[in-house]
Amino acid sequence: MTITRGVMMIQILFLFILTARCATEICEDIVNLKGEMLQAFGCPRLHEMKENKYCCGNKSVSLTCCSNETQSIYYAAKMENLSKPRDSASLIVVSIYGGILVIIMALDCVSHFGVWKKRRQKGKTF
Repeated sequence: MTITRGVMMIQILFLFILTARCATEICEDIVNLKGEMLQAFGCPRLHEMKENKYCCGNKSVSLTCCSNETQSIYYAAKMENLSKPRDSASLIVVSIYGGILVIIMALDCVSHFGVWKKRRQKGKTF
């Protein structure tokens, strides 16, 4: 496996992990009324159903995972962010950057296989 293939596989794995986690929420660390520190966890937890992907409950008492998005503790912030106008300049910059990365990866792949084909024709191996 060449370095380029390894890097490409890591990028694909990273994108897969990101897309897999985007549909869930993280319940952050809180201190309840008793003064106990409750650690953060991602929804759904291992013992919960996959539909429970929203962080619900009362921050001062305890947090749990639920399936109703409107009960999420982050729902109001989400609705507020949706009502704000978006800055399209950052989207354009990220799109251009992503396009450049795809072009570089495609050129690298083409050049790699071109070199391999030439060496194979000459009878050389890697």
